[in-house]
Amino acid sequence: MSQQTGPEELKKFDTSSLKVGTFCAEPSSPVVQRFAMQHITPHYINSYWGTEHGGMVLSCPYGNLSQPLEPDTTMYNYPWVEFEAWLPTDDRESRSSHRPVDGQKDPGEAVITAPWPYMARTTWGDSTRIGHPSWMGDIKRFSRTYFSRFQLTVFFQGDVAVAHADDRFSLHGRSDDVLNVNGHRVGTGQIESSILRDKQLSNSPIGNCIVVGVADEMTGDAPWAFVTLMPERALTRADARRLEQNCSRDVGEYAVPTRFVVVDDIPETLTGKYMRRLV
Repeated sequence: MSQQTGPEELKKFDTSSLKVGTFCAEPSSPVVQRFAMQHITPHYINSYWGTEHGGMVLSCPYGNLSQPLEPDTTMYNYPWVEFEAWLPTDDRESRSSHRPVDGQKDPGEAVITAPWPYMARTTWGDSTRIGHPSWMGDIKRFSRTYFSRFQLTVFFQGDVAVAHADDRFSLHGRSDDVLNVNGHRVGTGQIESSILRDKQLSNSPIGNCIVVGVADEMTGDAPWAFVTLMPERALTRADARRLEQNCSRDVGEYAVPTRFVVVDDIPETLTGKYMRRLV
């Protein structure tokens, strides 16, 4: 959905036969999911998996009344997937011990603590022996990349998640995107979702946004928000104050961006993933 897509534009399409839809790329905002549930199909779910997983690991299964769908981008793990959110307690450059996520707003490392049926068991490599019965690909690299983050052997792909009540999870981007602001861990996706919530207002100037961390001597990281605006709109001081209040209320005072930078566009890959490092 582009920043200028609205209900009137969607009326051009017949979605009456569409029973279910899903997000399956970048972590989505509750605002976007709510829009999709209202104007595309009531069962528009958020889903999570990566290429390395081999298949979906978190979602909100269609028709499962015990796992109700809410427009908050939360998901449930499948019965055969033991998904958890961990906080590392040691230096990231070494194998870390961990503790459970403390509080619903703290993003932890997204880990899977046991094998699942369709996980990748080999990685591409050792090409001269492909087809040999003993071929395992580059198993050493596979182990080092995905199983060496923690002292315990768990699968870690590099994403962060927030654990909610009722065994629900929400994804908030990559581990590298987690900011440390005055000792508080906050995912850039959490701040972005709060800013995008402003789009629920009919007069909101916000088109899209991306948050990155800037080194700060006082706080460690300082969140900066780069925003695009709706056509012929400007970001006023009143707008900025409202966005700051949303971030403070939704996440915490430490999550309030220190700067709002208006840009013409946000760099994305062809599949719609934000290019944060370029920003």
